[in-house]
Amino acid sequence: MNYYIALNGSQAGPFIESQIREKIASGEITGETLVWKEGMADWLPLGAVLPSLLAGPSTGNPAPGVPPVSGDWVLASLGSRFLAAVIDGIPILLIAVAFAVVMGVSRADKFEDLPGPAQLAVIGGGLGALVLLGVVQMYMLVKFSQTIGKRLCKIRIYDFKTGVPADWIHTIILRILANAAIGSIPCLGGLYSLVDIGFIFRSDRRCIHDLIAGTVVGTVPGE
Repeated sequence: MNYYIALNGSQAGPFIESQIREKIASGEITGETLVWKEGMADWLPLGAVLPSLLAGPSTGNPAPGVPPVSGDWVLASLGSRFLAAVIDGIPILLIAVAFAVVMGVSRADKFEDLPGPAQLAVIGGGLGALVLLGVVQMYMLVKFSQTIGKRLCKIRIYDFKTGVPADWIHTIILRILANAAIGSIPCLGGLYSLVDIGFIFRSDRRCIHDLIAGTVVGTVPGE
């Protein structure tokens, strides 16, 4: 069976398994190196496609630092990633528009022009909706490794090394909060956010926040 390998940003191969084993032994490639063969829908980490090549000669266990990887999913398409992001952003956009309308109508320049009870109710409701939305999204990430948008688009966040659904430390702490902290840096934050999004066009479709968190987005098997 012939396999192709992603090396230094380009495709190399084809290689047979013995050649791949030699490259593993030399340290040229690892379990995270992307590989592809005819019949595969997308590129996957080597550990997901050929876990046996990473096993020790006697124990059959993965080599140190290369946990077993589940290969029953494939990388999520650009379209599904984009649609999931749009779905997740719609509620936030609607709340932001409501805020803008209410504050635009009030345009308080002095005490007596401050928003009335109805307007304050809208503002309070908007804040409550944002909090509720955040709680729901956090629950989805902890329980399913998915946001609402990803759930509807049948894609999920996985641990890149193990191939299992990512835990809350990877999905929330590293993938969201750490990324938001970098994005909030004055001046540099906006540029970082643009570069972060641009990384999705890599062969493994991992944005910078995926690289920071050690995650990858893939399909949900059976859905």
